[in-house]
Amino acid sequence: MDRRVFIKAMCLGVVGIAGQFPSSAFAQEIRQKLKRASNSVGKSRRVRIEGEKAWQFTLPPDGRESEIAAESSGRQREELRDYSSSARGTVIYRLQFMLPNIDDPDGRLEAKFIFFQLKPRDKRGVGFNPYLTVEVPKNYRSKGPKVDFEFRNGRVREVRSGKPVIPNRWHTLEVIVKWSTQRDGFADVKLDGRSIARHDGFTGPDIGDPLPNFGIYRSHLNNVNPSRLETINLCIRRYKVERIAS
Repeated sequence: MDRRVFIKAMCLGVVGIAGQFPSSAFAQEIRQKLKRASNSVGKSRRVRIEGEKAWQFTLPPDGRESEIAAESSGRQREELRDYSSSARGTVIYRLQFMLPNIDDPDGRLEAKFIFFQLKPRDKRGVGFNPYLTVEVPKNYRSKGPKVDFEFRNGRVREVRSGKPVIPNRWHTLEVIVKWSTQRDGFADVKLDGRSIARHDGFTGPDIGDPLPNFGIYRSHLNNVNPSRLETINLCIRRYKVERIAS
């Protein structure tokens, strides 16, 4: 084979492979527009941990027991919401989180909590698709985070990870979404580099841009004893959103 023909063929092959797997060198970082979510009742502040900037979230019961018990869904939150528009192409939502030691004498949380969400601004029942959450279960010491997927069909599909969250250790969460109104869409949730849940098919958006939320969100507190709720502390760092394919 002519040397020039051989070199050209090799270059075309490399380009073809690179096209199938977009390089991070071509990733486009999406500028963040973070604001504290409305109805947040705890505290969130910027701190330095191990010499690196991070967010520290704290959510105590703080004497709101009667209010929680009276509310139909019973919920508390301390979250940041990213108002940047990201639901186009293939996007990676990435962060690291650490759950400090919790004062839980029975080795369980009184109530589960969500620490990452993708959801539109619309209220539930009016338009809430697409919807994706990553949740720390009550028995967090023995079972890993639970992932909920809810897309156009309105069904919620739950997938639970077998890898527990280890307190006082940084864990890496990656949510890779190919936003598509066709069957080629997908959402892949990875914990510490390992896929723990995946959805294939329509991802949308169909109602409005899904917005990333991270922090602490406790729900269904009317089903627990509010006086036994633990104070939850959560640390998050290295939050980043990148579009890796258009």
